[in-house]
Amino acid sequence: MTCIAYVALGANLGKREENLREALHRLDAGPNLRVLRVSSFIENPAVGGPPHAPPFLNAAATVETTLEPPALLHRLLDIEREMGRERRRKNDPRPIDLDLILYGDHVTRTPELTVPHPRMHERRFVLQPLAEIAPDVVHPVFGTSIKHLLAALPPDAPVQPRLRPATSADGPAVRDLVFGVLREYGLKPDPADTDADLNDIEASYLARGGLFQVLETPDGRIIGSVGLYPLGPGVCELRKMYLAPAARGQGQGRRLLEHALAAARARGFRRIVLETATVLKEAIALYRRYGFQPYQADHVASRCDQTYALDL
Repeated sequence: MTCIAYVALGANLGKREENLREALHRLDAGPNLRVLRVSSFIENPAVGGPPHAPPFLNAAATVETTLEPPALLHRLLDIEREMGRERRRKNDPRPIDLDLILYGDHVTRTPELTVPHPRMHERRFVLQPLAEIAPDVVHPVFGTSIKHLLAALPPDAPVQPRLRPATSADGPAVRDLVFGVLREYGLKPDPADTDADLNDIEASYLARGGLFQVLETPDGRIIGSVGLYPLGPGVCELRKMYLAPAARGQGQGRRLLEHALAAARARGFRRIVLETATVLKEAIALYRRYGFQPYQADHVASRCDQTYALDL
């Protein structure tokens, strides 16, 4: 007997889009199973996993199958294993996640399998792609269509920008951010000297034992940056801590600074110094709140007129 079923897909490790497409290919290539329709790929923050877990790319697929629900579940688990998923801890990041969410109008509850998926009605990352390909399908337990289940969800909380390590490929976007903020405050960018470190972030920071992080929105825009530049034994310089105007007033400056301080301690630095300009009043107030004190520096960048240090 042929049945229409629905599968939820997700990936937040590796090349996420390629992983989803490979899983769909494997589903469609197996016997007794055919993929009929696939939703858009939608990015969502990781839910319930470890702190700072990378975001998921989610999708839903309509499949036609002659497999019974337990056999279809085993097919999904086999594909996950073949693609490298290891089930060590619940909600760990994974290269692929496949869930059987609906199987016709069947209701199945066994120790191994529950269909409909017991939490699908609570999850926007399941309902949103599913509503794209099957809005009028009715949940066999609630008697409500998928589009109405989606509409009944409470509004999402604002999604936090992701704080992640930068690479040299981020250089142009970081330069746009930094130079834009400098010009906003009447300060002059210096790509040949003071800002030359952004020409190759990995060589300037990572290869020296330092750190460079960026804040990235779900749609891939870089809206914040911070770097730790090693100066010598036990000493680093806080550099390029900037926020786009739209990211201010949301605690993101504190987030960048606290992360940088924790990273400096973890790397064994005992002192952090920084150079800044009087016009950057909000930044200076933040540094002072975290214990930075004025000190006399031997060299100061041309656009800076204040120097601060913090002993860790």
